[in-house]
Amino acid sequence: MNSSSSTECPCCRGATEAFALGKETFHRCPACGFIRKDSSLHPSSEAERARYDRHQNAAGDGYDQVLETFLETAVKPFAVPGKALDFGCGKSGRLLALLRQYGFPAVGYDPFYAPDPAVLKQTYELVTATEVVEHFRDPETAWRLLCGLLAPQGILAVSTRLIPADFAGWWYRRDETHLCFYTERALVCIACRFGLRVLHTDAAGFITFH
Repeated sequence: MNSSSSTECPCCRGATEAFALGKETFHRCPACGFIRKDSSLHPSSEAERARYDRHQNAAGDGYDQVLETFLETAVKPFAVPGKALDFGCGKSGRLLALLRQYGFPAVGYDPFYAPDPAVLKQTYELVTATEVVEHFRDPETAWRLLCGLLAPQGILAVSTRLIPADFAGWWYRRDETHLCFYTERALVCIACRFGLRVLHTDAAGFITFH
């Protein structure tokens, strides 16, 4: 996704305000709390791919438990029978494998590791995006794409980290590939803007849209 130079908040369409942390510039929406990195801080595609290649999610590291909790709390209570897409399935494809174990006929899409455009031309009863939405270079376009992948009764289940009180000291913002940061209010605004309804949120980072 190409970066956008717009100062409009992609969540609530309010005007954002620039602020600096050291040598880095961010843009915050006073209305909903959404924060994005300035486009000058976006990594190249090569640097982004190199960062993902270094991810080491090994068996027994607790990551599967996080994914299982996500499925049990944000997906299973709301999902309807039908096709599933794991958007941003990554190199390991571990959530994709778990979806299939849970009985979902699932496919994966990832711009680096599973870049099949054909899967983006279909609709799905379930779309998952775990640790994905913070990487959006152009969040408005990316959220519109996600919403367009949903069948009429489909659900979109997302996980990300929500902005804490101490944003300046937050480790999560220091990842060079993390470009967008959300509050719960910002995610609710996304639902309103793109015709979704919030079914579930744990106020920590799991949120389910219909």
